[in-house]
Amino acid sequence: MSEEPRGGVPRERGAVRLDFAYEGRRARLVSTERVDMVVPPTDALEGYEGQRGFWVEVRDPDGRTLHRRVMADPMDTTVEVFSAGPGASPQRVPAERPQGAFTVVVPDLEGADHLALVGVPEDAGGLRAGAAASELARFPLTGDEAGGA
Repeated sequence: MSEEPRGGVPRERGAVRLDFAYEGRRARLVSTERVDMVVPPTDALEGYEGQRGFWVEVRDPDGRTLHRRVMADPMDTTVEVFSAGPGASPQRVPAERPQGAFTVVVPDLEGADHLALVGVPEDAGGLRAGAAASELARFPLTGDEAGGA
């Protein structure tokens, strides 16, 4: 597998599935496994600075983003509550103890070093209104846990 990347794009070698557990906005990597599947193409790699939302980034050792996948925030710290009143709309309220699990599948790219979870950080009062997304955590994609190079 010594084929050169075309057009400066790192060559894909399959995919990596990462399983996470979370409490609040703190994620913990539970397992990593190489899988044989096709991953959707990357979302925009430029021009998203200052945006809100949630996405994952596969980065090289210098921090350059090689692949980006925008997704619904898997670490939602709110729950949907229905009112008993007739015609009332459901509302989202802070969860007492937000926790759960989620899975991310990213391409196994030559030169990939780590995966970053990027989203809106949480402060004592909940997700900061109007805050731009920033790195929440990063996890290695190299070594035994990724089955990597």
